[in-house]
Amino acid sequence: MDQATARQQAIAAYNRSFELLDVSRRTAEEDAELLAEAWTSRHRWMVAGGTREVVIADWMVSRVAAALSKKSPGFAQLSVEMAQSALDGAGDDIADWLQASLAEGMARAARCAGDVALAAQWLAEAERLLSLIADEQDHAVIDAQIDELRWNR
Repeated sequence: MDQATARQQAIAAYNRSFELLDVSRRTAEEDAELLAEAWTSRHRWMVAGGTREVVIADWMVSRVAAALSKKSPGFAQLSVEMAQSALDGAGDDIADWLQASLAEGMARAARCAGDVALAAQWLAEAERLLSLIADEQDHAVIDAQIDELRWNR
């Protein structure tokens, strides 16, 4: 597969993952598709992307696993592992919005795994990093992600 095709497929799978995450009552088939799309996006970014894209793909797999853990608790550990993978892969030179998003991802993963203290620690870090985001649009997007966790306290 050439890089251009892999890139197109990565973007399509990532966007489809978000579409499926927004479905309030997914069927078992939609849950399976959701997981497949997240992994497909990650795989394609490993072919066509750089560190940033793979980190974001790991974040998405973590987010999907957190969503699936509501029906099947076994996904909670995968969520934590992929959130950690995203954090580990990010390095120090990443965008302000991505730093906050990765912290939000770990808070979400820790919460679904039942680690209340770790979730609170990462939520506080996500909110701190949110305050450092310079771009208003980026700030609004990440604030909405974090807000999902605030409402579920």
